[in-house]
Amino acid sequence: MGGQTGPQLRINIEAGLKVGLSETEIAEIIWQMALYGGLPAAINALNTLTSICEDG
Repeated sequence: MGGQTGPQLRINIEAGLKVGLSETEIAEIIWQMALYGGLPAAINALNTLTSICEDG
């Protein structure tokens, strides 16, 4: 739920963007999963999403 999942999360977010998901759609999915994974994991995921979108 923390740093150990960062590389896999980055790959999955990038794959979602490649197949046509928007940044907003991915963020909505992350927020929905926050109920299951917890708020800290969701914040890490949103930070990863933001980092990818700023780079790309």
